[in-house]
Amino acid sequence: MWERWQKGESLQRIAQLFGRNHSSVQGILVETGGIRPAQRHRSQLALTLAEREVISRALVAGHSLLDWLCETHLFGQPCASQTVHQGGEILRPADR
Repeated sequence: MWERWQKGESLQRIAQLFGRNHSSVQGILVETGGIRPAQRHRSQLALTLAEREVISRALVAGHSLLDWLCETHLFGQPCASQTVHQGGEILRPADR
């Protein structure tokens, strides 16, 4: 779309190619200033679809997110089976 716009094609023609109304195309071009936005990419910190699915299944099965993180060693610190949440803090038996 942006290449066609920069080559001077009309909004009507571009809209026809995409099966849209010219005002829809105009809105997109106005938002971007007529320049193609930078290509998007997912952060390396973001969970993959597969990871989100595993978490979802674990939660549906009644497991806590902390349990799942400990089991998968993704918690970032040692987990004890007696770990207890109190006011958002994680307490281990030695900390009580």
